[in-house]
Amino acid sequence: MGKSMDRGVEDRWLEARANLLALVGGREPVTCLIPEWESVDLAMGLRWLQASIYEGFLVGYQGADDGAGVTIRFEISEP
Repeated sequence: MGKSMDRGVEDRWLEARANLLALVGGREPVTCLIPEWESVDLAMGLRWLQASIYEGFLVGYQGADDGAGVTIRFEISEP
């Protein structure tokens, strides 16, 4: 993998992380729903997001606050 591709992947990860943290906005608790996984906390959700981006997958997410916490639902697909 070339340097420019590494930078592009790193930039995608940093942007996705910043956007997700902005969506959460410091609210707790956070539950992440990852396809075919048990629910996980935000730290594990971020690790999964990073790994998926670095592996070249397209990853999206939606967030909802039900008043008792934030739920992030991840989606993943091949490019």
